[in-house]
Amino acid sequence: MARDNLRLGSIGLFPRDWAEAYYPPDLPEDWAFDFYANEQPVALLTPAELDARCTVHGAADWVELLAELQNDDFRLWLDLRHAPAPAAGALRALGEGLEGIVGEAPQGFSGAPHWREEACWSAQRPQCSGPGLLRLSGDESPRELRTLLESFDRACALEAPVLFVEAPRAAFETLQTLIELMGL
Repeated sequence: MARDNLRLGSIGLFPRDWAEAYYPPDLPEDWAFDFYANEQPVALLTPAELDARCTVHGAADWVELLAELQNDDFRLWLDLRHAPAPAAGALRALGEGLEGIVGEAPQGFSGAPHWREEACWSAQRPQCSGPGLLRLSGDESPRELRTLLESFDRACALEAPVLFVEAPRAAFETLQTLIELMGL
């Protein structure tokens, strides 16, 4: 079975310098999530980030927030590495909008696949085959970024590979270009 193309997403909606470099200056705050979802296929968000987006959007809960997005192809991953897990029922209610979880899933949750951080690929754990987690300083050369992408591509066993990146916007854009050029 052929693998899907690699999808690149951010760790968080407003990483480091993105607010000024990525989002249009006159973009209303309650449009930021939609803007991101129309530009990127996936994001890794914490429960606190989702709660904040609900407040900004006036959504009653995460289900309503995801239903309001204008892009049905956008997929959410939940970052529970450093956050208490929400109730299993709240996660099940997200249905197909929740593609996966990084961290400990709540007791009794059997919905979206989940990986403990130790099972996720990273530059420090290149043998792991789960989703990728990558922190970049922005000082990496295109050659270094290409090497990281090649390592992730070799290791990832997911049918729909996804790499989450915390990086300055310029490094994220370089990764996007390299993924396209490499045919990943």
